[in-house]
Amino acid sequence: MAITWKKLAFEGDVITKSIINAKGDLIVGSAEDTPSILSVGSNNSILVADSNESLGVKWRDFSQSFFQQASMYRSGSQSLANDSYTKILLSSIEFDPYNICDTSNNRIRPTKAGYYLVNGVAATNLGGNAIGGTFTCFIYKNGSQSGHGTEVQTNNIGWVWSRVEKLLYLNGSSDYVELYAYQYSGAARDLLWGALFVVGPFSQSLFTGPAPSAWRVVSEADLTNASSYTFSGLDGNADRAYKILIDGYVVGSGSVNYYPYITPNSATGDTYYNTEHYSTETGQGVDNPSRSGFVIGYTRAENSNLPYKAEITIPARTGTRRVAHSLMWQGSESGTVRLTTQTVGVWANSSSNISSLVINFDGTTFTGKITLLKLTVNESGTDGYWTLAGSVLSPNQSNWAVDLRNTIKTAQAELSSDISTSSTTWVSTGVSITISVGPSGIALVSVSSVITANTTADAYMRINRDSGLAYKNLGSVTFPSGNWRFFLGGTILFADLPVGNHTFLIEWRTNNTAYCRPATYPEVEQMRIVGMSW
Repeated sequence: MAITWKKLAFEGDVITKSIINAKGDLIVGSAEDTPSILSVGSNNSILVADSNESLGVKWRDFSQSFFQQASMYRSGSQSLANDSYTKILLSSIEFDPYNICDTSNNRIRPTKAGYYLVNGVAATNLGGNAIGGTFTCFIYKNGSQSGHGTEVQTNNIGWVWSRVEKLLYLNGSSDYVELYAYQYSGAARDLLWGALFVVGPFSQSLFTGPAPSAWRVVSEADLTNASSYTFSGLDGNADRAYKILIDGYVVGSGSVNYYPYITPNSATGDTYYNTEHYSTETGQGVDNPSRSGFVIGYTRAENSNLPYKAEITIPARTGTRRVAHSLMWQGSESGTVRLTTQTVGVWANSSSNISSLVINFDGTTFTGKITLLKLTVNESGTDGYWTLAGSVLSPNQSNWAVDLRNTIKTAQAELSSDISTSSTTWVSTGVSITISVGPSGIALVSVSSVITANTTADAYMRINRDSGLAYKNLGSVTFPSGNWRFFLGGTILFADLPVGNHTFLIEWRTNNTAYCRPATYPEVEQMRIVGMSW
């Protein structure tokens, strides 16, 4: 029997197993017909193309592939002119891993395009003035006002804090953000503290592929002397959440308090709980407005056109507690700020799907534009794949939205029993959360509380991270006399955190007795902490 010998390959034409030296080694071409080895990267790294590398690819930390974050502050004195908008000269950097802070121009300019969460805080001392005082901080984008902070109005009270938060699109090249402050007290004041921090972009932060989750316009309407308006044809379970933007003028019939509100499904017979913190020209406080829906905020709409702006966010899916949040601003006839409100509302019905939203202007008439947006997950219906946190998911995969929720970690806790303190040193409120921080190394923690005192008192609040590893101040309030209620809280960004569980605890202190009594006054007084990471 004849035997024919055949050579399968020359030695130089095959890659032998000896080229692999260690666990995780990848065979990569450095040139034509030239295999090379790329050693395994560090934990939570991903492989990205880079033409400047000898192998054409490299490992990159997961968080660096998606997010940019930075924080600037000013702790030194800076004069704030009376009745003027003053740019806060942010001269110090808390963290800036991507070199997007500009200390020469006191601004932050990200280098990746997308939507960024921008937060600012400022403090001053308005004590010792004879006319009362007003203090507000603002976010400016490219030199123009883009975000209006909480307006604090006082009567000869000392330290005051203002906070501002805004989701802004920044183009990654020329767009920048700055922090400004406005005060009116009859004389110049010194800035006590100012800080600005940025995280994003969120438009492409976790995804490659079709367009990611985003707010999308559902409907817009231009109204004239409207007493109500209805958005119909909705599906809350599919749309996940709604945001309503109102921008125009209101007219009432005399010096009456009106409470415009939003009713899901025209369900006026359902139970709603609303708690509101307001700031007016003459003072501030907390009330519990009763309406058949989510209260947008109270207004003093008299017999003339008064500027009226509001932003309302409503979680829409059934089976969850539908807690709406509203920010409202009303101006005077001359356009100056007359009052601001911040309202939280709860719809007791958790089983009915939202099919419509009825806006009732509560006896006033509205002229202007009203816009409804919805939060959806890839409604394009296109074929292809999403890359999410290193895994590949089909847009048509039935459980892929569940995978998304598992990637973004959240936690929340609230106070259920009454507490009080008269301690001048920091003490625990007992309200805390533990968040599983992901590869981003970022945690966004938000605190909201309404507290009271029976006499004059100064109350302070902060977040304690990981049993004293770090502290972040939330601000302070001054009670001018007994039985006043004030809102105290804010949103804090923690960055460069190790992957794993982290605990965040609300602490407070005061120079006289202060209370938080959610058990005695469940519709008015409360304390809550919410956190998110990815």
